[in-house]
Amino acid sequence: LKDGDPVELLEGRLFRKMTKNQRHVKAFRHLRRLLELFLSNPYHLNSQDPLSLSTSEPEPDLTIFRETPEFPIERHPKPEDIALVIEVSDSTLVFDRNDKLRLYAADRLVHYWIVNLIDNQVEWYSDPTGGVPETASYRQRVVYPLGSTLVFPLDGQELRVMVDEKLIPIE
Repeated sequence: LKDGDPVELLEGRLFRKMTKNQRHVKAFRHLRRLLELFLSNPYHLNSQDPLSLSTSEPEPDLTIFRETPEFPIERHPKPEDIALVIEVSDSTLVFDRNDKLRLYAADRLVHYWIVNLIDNQVEWYSDPTGGVPETASYRQRVVYPLGSTLVFPLDGQELRVMVDEKLIPIE
């Protein structure tokens, strides 16, 4: 391995990150722009940067995290800092629904979205069980198909995301 190789550390193993097709890139850019316009202090947006979980250092597509004065700049966000983690998913859909979901639920990341480019929908997972990654899951799953609006509350504000062709580009 060389510095900068596209890998992420999950449960002590290195996984090569998949190359992104044009639909993935468009969906990611649209959502990143939308989130950047919405967020203000103390919330920040990370794009494809590591998280420090108990057994892993995944690099989700997008992460909204809360930065407080006690948040040291030299560390990655930890579960208690994270408001939302998002994966834009096409070729990695099974991996994101299973392996990544279990990791995020085990560390009690409260909200997890999968922008599912295969089924043209957003999947919102919440109410994590916590515990060991092998059995961790989320109790709630809500699916937002094309044409719907997803509303995410964040400290008294509402982030509204239209599930449309900008978010899920049609081929």
